Amino acid sequence: MGLTRVKDVPYTAPEARFHFREPVVMLDAAHCQRIEIAHVSEGWIVTEGGRLAGRFETVETAYQQALAICDDLFEQGVPSRVYELPQAA
Repeated sequence: MGLTRVKDVPYTAPEARFHFREPVVMLDAAHCQRIEIAHVSEGWIVTEGGRLAGRFETVETAYQQALAICDDLFEQGVPSRVYELPQAA
């Protein structure tokens, strides 16, 4: 059985944040929205589907933005993955 995240549930126990539903089919990376984090000379950038989603001074803030995008996509039923691109030599 798959698990679905439920938002805004008061904390009572770890199992209270999830409920069971029908099995979930895991999608491969080709079927997921790609969110990329890359280091550039002036900091970090985040792209969503090849489009610039923001520029950030630290990798932490870039990841926060990437995860916020993932959360928005999750709410829309769109699977996503975050990739940190290697730095150019």
